[in-house]
Formats: sequence, C-alpha cells, structure tokens
Amino acid sequence: MKETEVNEVVLSEDQLVCSLTNKVVKATPKEITLQQMIAMMTEEYGFAPEDMERDFSVKYIDAETGNKKSQKVDLAIFETGRAHETENLIRAVVVAKDNKVKAADKKKGVTASLENILLGTDCDFGCWTNGDDLLWE
Repeated sequence: MKETEVNEVVLSEDQLVCSLTNKVVKATPKEITLQQMIAMMTEEYGFAPEDMERDFSVKYIDAETGNKKSQKVDLAIFETGRAHETENLIRAVVVAKDNKVKAADKKKGVTASLENILLGTDCDFGCWTNGDDLLWE
C-alpha cells in the first residue's frame, strides 16, 4: 500500500482561507464580511463560484463627465459561463472596511460605491455592506 502525502496549511489566528480562491488571506473585519457575502451568493442565491471574481476592476463611463473610469468591486458576479468582463457583470458587491463606515458616507458609502457602476454599466444589481448593514441598489 502506497502512502499519499498530505500538505497541511497551518494558519495563524489572524488568517483564513478564502472560500473562493483557496488562498490564505488576513482575517480582517472586511475579509470576514466578504467571506460571508461569498457564502450568501453561492448558498442563498445559487451563483457558481466560477462566475465570481474578487477585487475586479469595473470600467465604466462617468455619467456626468463622459470620461472612462474604473472602480474596484470586492466581489463581481458575471453571467453564467461568460468571460469575467465588465459587459458580463450582473452583480457588484462592495464591502466597506468595517462597520464604522456608514451607508450615507460621502466617500465610501452606498452612493459613492455603487452609483457609478450601476449607471455606467449594464450591471443589474449592486450590494453594499459594512458587516452590519446590507443594502441593495
């Protein structure tokens, strides 16, 4: 009988394994909330992990200036089986740094985080959370 080698990863207290990428990441409040959102999108909404991407840069046209811009989305969800490109984006999830960031924050709140993405792309829905509040646009 041949023994198989098992590689074990030992995590420190401030680390976790991302459920989407299987990479070791720092367990910050934002990361923990992001992991909860990944679980929600797969378990409750039925999106396949292969149709999701972390830290995706969304390219859009600014509604006011007409200029091309980009913005990072913490979790992007794309049409089933389609390329991970802005034109195939159907859900955008933005996770605030922690629960101290409020939904009405002018720089990091719901409007600042999602409005340009939803106006400048064909994305259907956006979600913003700070770990306490969960808002859909």
